[in-house]
Amino acid sequence: MKKKILCLMLALTLSVGCFAACGSETKESGSESKSESPAASDEDGLATVTPAQPEEDISAVIKSLKEKMLEADSGLPAMSVVNSDSEGAESLFEYLALFDYSKVQGYFFAYAAEGTAEEVALVRLYDEADKTALKKALEEHKKTRVAQFKQYKPEETELAESAKIIDDGVYVLYIACKNPDEVKKAFTDSEK
Repeated sequence: MKKKILCLMLALTLSVGCFAACGSETKESGSESKSESPAASDEDGLATVTPAQPEEDISAVIKSLKEKMLEADSGLPAMSVVNSDSEGAESLFEYLALFDYSKVQGYFFAYAAEGTAEEVALVRLYDEADKTALKKALEEHKKTRVAQFKQYKPEETELAESAKIIDDGVYVLYIACKNPDEVKKAFTDSEK
């Protein structure tokens, strides 16, 4: 039994290390391009967007959203980040959600570099109709993370269980952190 636990802990450590090594992102200098059209609001006051945005703009929009969302919770630990521009982006996305990647226009996924439960992700879909399937895949991710933390880091279980899955038009967010409302607000207040 001890060997099984040790093997599982090593596997978890290696997978986290793999993401940390492959997914680290450096800050780039230069200006960021933003969407030129203002966001409209739906009946919930959440920003809505049109799905016909050019691919080259999506990367800049997602990068800007990532920076604003991660800055919104000052209590986040050091985060490793992968995104739709990362090498092996499709296979890296599978760690977040087992979902048809051809339906994803862009994403970022930030996770605690030290293996704690903090995770912040944003996925932009081509078609809003696919958000139900993506949310289901993210619920599975949440269940998996909760089970992992119950086994290996019980003190992180509560944070994993509190993860929020939020949809807003063609965007779906996964937020597991101590200040999820601030992270969500950073998203909803941003121009997309």
